[in-house]
Amino acid sequence: MQRHGHHPMNRIGLLMMLLLLCCLLAPAQRMEFLELREVVARMVRLHVPDAQTAARVRRLQPTQQVPEGFADEARSWGAGEMTVRELLTLAEKSARKPANLHPLPSVQGRPGAFPIRDGEPAVILESIRLYAEEYAQSIPNFLCYRNTTFLRDKTGTGRWRPNLTLKERLIHLEEGDHQQIVAVDGEAVEGNVEVAHGGVSVSGEFGNIVRRLFQERSQTEFFWIEDFQEAGERRVAIGFRVAVANSSLTMSSGDKELKSGYQGELTASAESGRIYRLRLSLDELEPGFPFRGSSWDIHYAEVQVDDLDLLLPARAITEAYERSGFRRNEATYTDYQEYTADSVIQFGDVAGAQEWEQRQGDATPF
Repeated sequence: MQRHGHHPMNRIGLLMMLLLLCCLLAPAQRMEFLELREVVARMVRLHVPDAQTAARVRRLQPTQQVPEGFADEARSWGAGEMTVRELLTLAEKSARKPANLHPLPSVQGRPGAFPIRDGEPAVILESIRLYAEEYAQSIPNFLCYRNTTFLRDKTGTGRWRPNLTLKERLIHLEEGDHQQIVAVDGEAVEGNVEVAHGGVSVSGEFGNIVRRLFQERSQTEFFWIEDFQEAGERRVAIGFRVAVANSSLTMSSGDKELKSGYQGELTASAESGRIYRLRLSLDELEPGFPFRGSSWDIHYAEVQVDDLDLLLPARAITEAYERSGFRRNEATYTDYQEYTADSVIQFGDVAGAQEWEQRQGDATPF
């Protein structure tokens, strides 16, 4: 009797079928309600299409109750009806699970309660405007380091994987900011180096973004969100909206450049107008641009620069969505010190710089 062996291609086909079956039978991603809430908020603010968002939500398995009111909250952020239906289904399926006992953090994209026209909200807004106007002139020349971890996630459900780390030396001068990469993935580099990280780079965090919010040409619409107590003082959250026609925010990637409108909110002292946090997200970008949406979250904190106590960026998170998935940059600002004429820091000519890798897909606002 003739014996027939298994052809190698048959074994490969069998392995592929088993792999596909494992993928189909893979359990849904389990997460607590706060995590699920942030996943939905991220997808909405980054303009992920409604069907894609709904499909991703369907694959989530909450370990806690999803309140019925969450669907309405997501709708107020701009979630589409397909996503809302999936959230209502999750609420029904999770009704017997334990409730979330932690307070809900504020989420970028909250709608304003009313436009700020007059009364005390207008006085508070004016104090914030004065602070923003004086901020850039009040801080001295200084240098610091920005340490950024670049992450990627194909699913948008918080499975972030580190892709790259950069350490940059930043110098803030009256005439503008300068930056230079000094380390890549922990390895020191010399000369001017450009790195293709594919994420969204932020500039203007040292006051320029906020100052432009209050420029007359921006015609910014401001909305009252809420007031609350934090760190022993009364603070306010104020929403804003700048239409693309009035925006000075530009996004560039390779040879493509476009203007974008944006919206967000700031957190500030009701008395002094000092700004502690700034969050904004771009309008949906036009087809053909590498990114569909992007958002930033900048935290300011008390920093001592020599004998001065200043409010400067402490950390910043930027996120972006493109066809291949989600990108996230987590940056911290450290080692602030005054920059004087005696400081020995030089930035060479970029044209003659060493190239680490050709720069691609980088989008820099303002």
